[in-house]
Amino acid sequence: MKFKPPGPISAAFLLSTAPINIIEGPIESGKSSTSANRLYKAICTAPRSRDGKRRSRWLITRNTYPDLRGSTVETWLNWFPPDVYGRFYDTEPYLHEMRFLDVEADVIFESFLDDSDDVIRSLRSKEYTGAWVNEAQFMPRRLVFEIASRTGRYPRKIDIAEDCPEGLRQWLICDHNAPFTDDHWIRRMRGDVPLPLDMPPEERMQYDKPPSVRFFKQPSALIEILAPDGETVRGYEVNPKAENLANMSDGVRSTIDMERLAGEAQAAKADPPRPHRYLELVGGRTKAEIDRDLMGRVVRIQAGAPATPQFRRERHVGRPDMEPVEGVTVVLGADHGLTPAVVFLQQINGGWVCFDELVGENIGTNEFAPLVKARLLMRFPWIATGGGGYVAWGDPQGGWRGSTDTRTPFKLYEAHGILMRPPAQKDKPLLRLEATRKVLATEFNGQPRFRAHPRCVRTIDALEGGAQVRRVKTPDGLKLTEEIVKNAQSHIFESLGYALWGGGEVKEMLQPANSEARKTIHRTIPKGRRVFRFATGRK
Repeated sequence: MKFKPPGPISAAFLLSTAPINIIEGPIESGKSSTSANRLYKAICTAPRSRDGKRRSRWLITRNTYPDLRGSTVETWLNWFPPDVYGRFYDTEPYLHEMRFLDVEADVIFESFLDDSDDVIRSLRSKEYTGAWVNEAQFMPRRLVFEIASRTGRYPRKIDIAEDCPEGLRQWLICDHNAPFTDDHWIRRMRGDVPLPLDMPPEERMQYDKPPSVRFFKQPSALIEILAPDGETVRGYEVNPKAENLANMSDGVRSTIDMERLAGEAQAAKADPPRPHRYLELVGGRTKAEIDRDLMGRVVRIQAGAPATPQFRRERHVGRPDMEPVEGVTVVLGADHGLTPAVVFLQQINGGWVCFDELVGENIGTNEFAPLVKARLLMRFPWIATGGGGYVAWGDPQGGWRGSTDTRTPFKLYEAHGILMRPPAQKDKPLLRLEATRKVLATEFNGQPRFRAHPRCVRTIDALEGGAQVRRVKTPDGLKLTEEIVKNAQSHIFESLGYALWGGGEVKEMLQPANSEARKTIHRTIPKGRRVFRFATGRK
């Protein structure tokens, strides 16, 4: 059997000698076929046992049995049909007994529900030669590396002939499309995003890339065609560097050319032109789906109603070289509790820029406040020398005492040198939500009024759909309203709402329609509210 890799990245993945190899690429880029043939190559080159047979045992897994049977198994059997390579047992877990030439290989297709202790315990009783994790973006890190730890265990060293006296190594391959969150374990281990500075050292260890792991990433399937403003996407063209193009139906390679030629064909009453396969895949997809499936970008999978459907990554995420403006007031927004969160913003030319964020887990305000102060001075160092001030807004409940500590969160922040206050005496979540939506939906001088630095991965994750809302009845039962669902993303989302509220967005939103238009401002301090400076502020 002959197999030609669909491109140079796939070829490097196929030939890699690293124990663990992980490849990412767009849909229909040949990842699954390359993975199947890489495993087949390992089957055919497995060390011989003392009787001359190449015995091996392999695991192929995916997150659900329907996906495993309907996609992965079909790909495998298309390449290695049972009438040529050996009997296939079509019951869960599926088994392909490959018996040809000197090969005796058992390929087991099994799905694992999650990375629970029961699943891990079950895995630890199994021994494989190697494994293939298909669509690894849906698999937890703990499960993937537990599978890796069960490879290189069959056959036993004493059963291997003298041509492999050192025994077997770990052997794992993974293929996947773009992960669906910025904090996905693959992106963190690959070094795509920085780890949060407040992440404990013992938690950071899980994202250290082991020397045995090698990552591969195929080019995107498409290239965006931008309008003269450099931001608006007018269309797409096939990326000439994309892999697997030779195995696809060819045709018109640009959506703009496609529209022009289709118009000409319609005028001439002729058949429309045929698009390239990748352009066919654009049809019927949203911008987010194109970004995820064909561009290789992170797009969150929507599990419910997003709190801010106005958010667009290409519009609201700024460039990595964005820097804070010295002298412009820094605005902090804080949510309290044992999962506290703080955002750090500046308002520049009528728009908000989120330059940093900080999120804690299972940590109290007394421990979290010094981390906030350290981050503030690290990102905006001129504040320490009086070169600019800050204002800090927090959840109004920050003025309430806790059940185990008579000091309020605001008092605890003040004890660490950060003066914080509530934007109002009583919290109004719906107003905060609407103010956040308004900022995302509006422009100032033709530019979006909100931008987040790419380092603010949790804020972006929350705005992109991680923060959810549900509809509930009002207390009188007469109408429906929205409330924010408490989840891992709600804390950073609400901290942003407090910053915008304190910065005057709620007040502006409630102004009558015929009120005087807001003046252009460069420093967001509502009238009569004090700016604090570390050099001159009270202790």
